[in-house]
Amino acid sequence: MSLRAVHRYLSLAVLAIWLVQAITGTLSVFRWELDDTSIRAATVPTDWTALGTRIDGLAARAETEVSSVWTSGTGAGRFDVYQAVGGEDRVVRLDGQGRMLRERNGDQSTGEGATWDTLTSIHTSLLAGERGKWLIGISGILLLTNILLGLKLAWPKSGTWRKTLFAKPVGGGRAKLYGWHRKVGLWLAVPALLAVGSGILLVFEHGLKSRLDAAVPDPPLPASTAEGQPVGFAQAVGAALRAFPGSTFAGVSLPDEDAPWYRVRVRSAGEVTRKWGASVVYVAAADGRVLSTHDAATASFGRQLVVTLYPLHTGQIGGWPGRVLALSVGLALVAAIVLGLALWLARRRATGRSSSARLQPAHSPATGPSRD
Repeated sequence: MSLRAVHRYLSLAVLAIWLVQAITGTLSVFRWELDDTSIRAATVPTDWTALGTRIDGLAARAETEVSSVWTSGTGAGRFDVYQAVGGEDRVVRLDGQGRMLRERNGDQSTGEGATWDTLTSIHTSLLAGERGKWLIGISGILLLTNILLGLKLAWPKSGTWRKTLFAKPVGGGRAKLYGWHRKVGLWLAVPALLAVGSGILLVFEHGLKSRLDAAVPDPPLPASTAEGQPVGFAQAVGAALRAFPGSTFAGVSLPDEDAPWYRVRVRSAGEVTRKWGASVVYVAAADGRVLSTHDAATASFGRQLVVTLYPLHTGQIGGWPGRVLALSVGLALVAAIVLGLALWLARRRATGRSSSARLQPAHSPATGPSRD
């Protein structure tokens, strides 16, 4: 079987999954800004004391367990509080003063903002749990292979690069479809290989962390040196930000019986650009001591590789221009899939007409009167 046939039939076999991945990924590039824009409330500066008082109050409610708090991802001083209330998952969004902006179920099915969570779940697992993740990973490997096959097939001859990349395709219907399909593929190939390759590795991130010894270790259980009330959210976040001067808060996992510390995520000054930093500070819940720090900017090669995958896949590594490029890659991938399908259908129709013409006699004999 020729490379062209392998490229064609591989595309047809996994086309539906690739199209779903491309569409959901494209829609998700600016999901945080779109979600935040849907909340019609003024942006206010963050008052860590007021915000901490509100979060500590939520955690102190009966039958309520606050597990983590994360920024909304827009830098607008809004925060999502993940909690379980009477066994039901809830997500509360607060502004920088601790005022509630919205509250919804945490099951990704109902309420404001649930659409974006559902899109992300489709993109990462097709809403099928662990099996879906494996399917996404395998389809990603096939897509990576197919992009390389397509690149080899579309590679222009020496001296024809300018015409191939910039000239408008000419010819009949199929020739034009092929020309546009080839052109989009050539423009798409390199950034798509980076996006798809990093996406594949993200699917298998946990195994990669284990192999590269890239996980952040928990600190030893601290011995309390203070009596009285344990420290709250604001004190813990303040201690973490002081541990990395110039850093910005990303999120925090709150303490529980098995982990009596705040695990604070910040973005340190020297680490890769991304929405949520990968540097970690452990703060003792009993007395606010910093138990350990882990700077993503100076971590091992394995750790830096793992924490770079997500911003590379989403374009965040390049800031706003990188995210626009990620959006363009998603749109180009959708276009390449649609053009490739249209080209295949056009060839099928042409083959069908050719077969019919071969079977049709050159002329029909005269029909005489019936002999019955």
